[in-house]
Amino acid sequence: MKAIIFDFSGTLDNLDEVRLMAVEKALEEIRGNISYEERLNEAKEVIVEIFRLDNEMPSASVKDIFRKAITVRYGDNICLETLWDIYHAYRRDHRSLLESFVNNFPIICKYKMFILTRTREETIRELLKNYSIDGYFSIYKTKKPSTETLKQIMKEHELQPHECIMTGDDVTLDLMPAKMLGMKTILRSSYVDCFINNFDLIGEVLKNF
Repeated sequence: MKAIIFDFSGTLDNLDEVRLMAVEKALEEIRGNISYEERLNEAKEVIVEIFRLDNEMPSASVKDIFRKAITVRYGDNICLETLWDIYHAYRRDHRSLLESFVNNFPIICKYKMFILTRTREETIRELLKNYSIDGYFSIYKTKKPSTETLKQIMKEHELQPHECIMTGDDVTLDLMPAKMLGMKTILRSSYVDCFINNFDLIGEVLKNF
């Protein structure tokens, strides 16, 4: 194995956790009369809507998706700009790389490393520079899912599919195109309690829940 290709948002950074807390902070502005636990549950519902819209509107900005998700849940008779300012500020101030990634970087950096993402390169470079690892990565901005950019990476860096691992948090957007090309794949997810590729061991799995 010679190369690891990473998705960025939700794979190398803490965006999932930060996005949820940012929504909760924004909802405090309009839902401050309910408990923190209730606001957090509502924030989770907004996050689901953000995920849905993100898949439906791949070219939309983060701001547009957030505003639409809030409007779907709470209507348009609220101060969207104020909510966006709160949400954006929290995301900006708390977004960072995953601690486990940073701690294990001496092992990971032995390979050629690429980032395949829809996120702005400037955002990624800024986070990487905070940990002094910016120079290790080549960044390719692309629409997802895409096999074309993966082919481009292999061609430009003289790599074969069996020499590459694709790591991401979304099976359809990140892993499926890589698997179609013959790459190995790794799913990083905080949402999965158990992973199986067939049902031969389902009995043992169910006993453990």
